Amino acid sequence: MSLLRVDIFFLIVVKKQIFESCDHDYECSVTENANVCRNNADDWNMVLCLCNNGYFEYKLTCIPGDVLISLLYL
Repeated sequence: MSLLRVDIFFLIVVKKQIFESCDHDYECSVTENANVCRNNADDWNMVLCLCNNGYFEYKLTCIPGDVLISLLYL
């Protein structure tokens, strides 16, 4: 009689928002358009959830660059 080995793995994903520390992009899923986990330009020792390319942080949200330009000229 042979034994069957079954391995079960559980992946627990902690959802993070903009400016929270992270290890992987998939963790950055709370703030819309802030799905990138990368080094912060201000502090290279911190890896944070940041805005996607083409988006900029404005009041803890990520808005498209063209909208940001419009806000600056109001």
